[in-house]
Amino acid sequence: MSRPRSRLWILVLAEVAALLAVVEVAVRALDLDGRILAPLLYYATADFEVHRVSADEALRYELRPGASADFGGRRVSVNALGLRGAPAQSAKAKGVLRVVFAGGSNTYGASVGDSGTYPAQLQARLARRRPGRYAVWNAGVSAYTPIQTVAAARRAVRDWSPDLVVLQLSNCGRRAFLRGDPTRRYFERDPDLFRENLRVFPRGLGRAVLNWRTLGALVFGVNHLAMPPGGDWNNCEGMREAEAAALARFLTDVRPATRVAVLIYPAGALDSAMTLPADVPVLRLREKLPKGHTTAYLKPHPSREVYAWYAQTLEEWLESGILAGGR
Repeated sequence: MSRPRSRLWILVLAEVAALLAVVEVAVRALDLDGRILAPLLYYATADFEVHRVSADEALRYELRPGASADFGGRRVSVNALGLRGAPAQSAKAKGVLRVVFAGGSNTYGASVGDSGTYPAQLQARLARRRPGRYAVWNAGVSAYTPIQTVAAARRAVRDWSPDLVVLQLSNCGRRAFLRGDPTRRYFERDPDLFRENLRVFPRGLGRAVLNWRTLGALVFGVNHLAMPPGGDWNNCEGMREAEAAALARFLTDVRPATRVAVLIYPAGALDSAMTLPADVPVLRLREKLPKGHTTAYLKPHPSREVYAWYAQTLEEWLESGILAGGR
């Protein structure tokens, strides 16, 4: 290559580099990549006022201790432990069997007031029949996936020493962020989260889009084109392995010191990737449906009356000897 031509190429490359540098500065100044990414993420927005960002990044968000609010006549109260419902003490009284339910919106009770959730109604039933024998706690949080549900159950075991933890693994896929929570820090700590949240994202590209934000803006723009109409994409298939692994680790870590069971609401199913040990009891509410039941029983957010049936069925289940190892 002649010297004049080589100089020309050097000038062209220098100009391109300068242009890219200017673009990169602009992208950073305007947070353009973050603005393009934000609509692609999934956010928890229901009952926002009683939630907060969690220090546990596996959870991402949680109920805010001491919070309360009225949502169209549906009262939501959070006790000092960060659990929905009545006040509770972390110290366990002698002879009391503590049962903690962890799950998503079905357990949380997204359609009912505090006393209408199935853990609350189960507590009321047990208190009438066996006063002082049981303490039933509701650790459900709307939109929690199995990874978050297991993380909440792990915290319950660590902090409150329950005799029984009941997991309701009713959701799947990518985890929600709390609306208004800056998300970049999550991706900086774990670049693999891009693959959890985006439909088009080559493996190993995480650090590159974090460091070269112009590239990030381009990749996120491509993902807008790849989103289905309405943006409805949960990535259940992509998260199956991670969810099954989280459940397996939890069961290995907490048993046999803590009894663990699984509850499946009437229209739900346990993912085939989640292999449970033979001695983990599973209550499939669909198998207990009353004769002539209406479609209201199959809703993920049913009425207080349907939750009353949950509670009755769970009471019979508990009293059948599950804490002593029964199925």
